[in-house]
Amino acid sequence: MKAFIIDDETYAVKMLEKMLKSYKEIDIIGSFTDPAAALSEMRKNPPDVIFLDMELGGEHGLQFAEKLLEKQLSIEIIFVSAHPQFALEAFEVNAADYLLKPVSKARLEKAISRVKEKIKIYKEFIKTKPQSQRVYISSFGSLRLVNNSGMEIKWRTKKVKELFAYLWSNSGNPVHKAKIIDQFWPDIHADKAMTLLHTTVYQLRKTLKEAGLETNPIILANDTYSLDADFQSDRQELQELLNDSEPAEKNMLKILYLYKSDYLEDEDYFWASQIRQNLKQTVQAILEKFVQMNWEHTLFADSVEKCLEKLQQLDPYNEEYMLLQMNFFLQTKQLSKMLVRYEQIELIYQEELGIDVPHEMVDLYKSSFQNTKFTASKS
Repeated sequence: MKAFIIDDETYAVKMLEKMLKSYKEIDIIGSFTDPAAALSEMRKNPPDVIFLDMELGGEHGLQFAEKLLEKQLSIEIIFVSAHPQFALEAFEVNAADYLLKPVSKARLEKAISRVKEKIKIYKEFIKTKPQSQRVYISSFGSLRLVNNSGMEIKWRTKKVKELFAYLWSNSGNPVHKAKIIDQFWPDIHADKAMTLLHTTVYQLRKTLKEAGLETNPIILANDTYSLDADFQSDRQELQELLNDSEPAEKNMLKILYLYKSDYLEDEDYFWASQIRQNLKQTVQAILEKFVQMNWEHTLFADSVEKCLEKLQQLDPYNEEYMLLQMNFFLQTKQLSKMLVRYEQIELIYQEELGIDVPHEMVDLYKSSFQNTKFTASKS
């Protein structure tokens, strides 16, 4: 695995370099104290994994990680920090692990093993994509089309983009012209709306041709439009995984990888809200099932923790998820994470909701930290 080290302290960089050089699977291709220089270099020579400090001088590690997410870079992040309070926020930016300084050899080995597994899963995705497939649709978060050269397709207009999303979301089923017009141009005269529809369809055909589709995928028959092309997409991959009633651990990791955000979350498409909600509920249900089935399996503890983190992100005010997460941290003896989580829960209830923390959570917290060193840090 090609690795970057980013830390604003030269001494910390050297220490981590020394530790990582003992692992044959790690190839350090860059060490940086300047995050801007690291970002510039990774555009030319991207690593597989970054060992990233939280305090980067003028920039926070979470801000740096958000830049990678915005650029859709498939790079794993392992935070290495002296500050435990940022642990949960780190996983919200899809971090693979969070190591506390000074880093122990055992924890470093565990983090490297976890990243190796994630990279293996990602490479399996790439291998299983048909070579003949010209366009891949990414739909969780924003809608993106990527051709087989890895180039993102540019949309001519917002309506062209939305029409593609609308026809594709209907899973190839024909949609009548009148319904499309009512959805896209409800307040425009019928003749003008029909002209706009024809123009948008024409532009969409040109866009898809430029993307590499050799045949015309937009079918017009009996005053209906449909999209007839065997696109590969993250939604399709996710749906196949969700159909498994008892998912294996590796499939749960794939689900977490695919479901980075809600379906078309960044697009202002009212018609997509029901699809979005249905997918979200299905994902929540299967995450809950995996947690329930594997709660006491120590071999699956990392995956259970990831599922609990995702559930909390999907429904941040869900009391059941909060209690589950606290109990999990107690069961796995991760009291520092439990402390951070409880402090976040206090902020949610007292500052955002303006009410007291439910007594079940208060009692669990107090009983968990009796006779421990963490009691003093909270008081």
